[in-house]
Amino acid sequence: LREHISNHVEDSNTLHTLRTNIYMEDRYALGLRLNPRIMHPVDSDDRDLPFGVIFIHGRRFNGYHFRFRDISRRGMHLVTHPNLEQYALESEEHYDKCYGLAFAQQLKNKNIPDGGAKAVNLIDVSGLSNKGKDFAMRKSVKAFTDSILDLIVTTEETQKNIVDYFGKKELLYLGPDKQVSLFSFFVTYHKQ
Repeated sequence: LREHISNHVEDSNTLHTLRTNIYMEDRYALGLRLNPRIMHPVDSDDRDLPFGVIFIHGRRFNGYHFRFRDISRRGMHLVTHPNLEQYALESEEHYDKCYGLAFAQQLKNKNIPDGGAKAVNLIDVSGLSNKGKDFAMRKSVKAFTDSILDLIVTTEETQKNIVDYFGKKELLYLGPDKQVSLFSFFVTYHKQ
């Protein structure tokens, strides 16, 4: 597959996808474990390079998970805006916001073994009622969590549908953060 992509795809950015669930049957969202270098080129970015970057795209949401060490922890933050204009503005800052929150946590964790991490899930709730907004948020958390689990679970059933150029096991901690405490039960219970 890698050779086919190299020979037939002009955009070298696809080579920065280290793991994906694109072939997963019944997936809730597209998950990509990215090489952090794609957004932090050596010659033009002096920020610290994250250890891991995961991007998830699903219906009505996009999410990032950053971590600065192999073993890192922090919560998932949900961001919603009432209209498309505010959502579009937030989309422009989404990557940098997640990076900044994870890096701030990394600085806070400097005296403990765990590194800093953060997940930021940007959800489009424009035009939805309060009930619809709650539903979209729940579904986004579920899809985000399922897609990350697709990328890290090592069962034979899961691994046969994952494209994996990373080749290493990963463990992630997603705890509650702003607007997520209502959904913590789902995340904890879902894949036990």
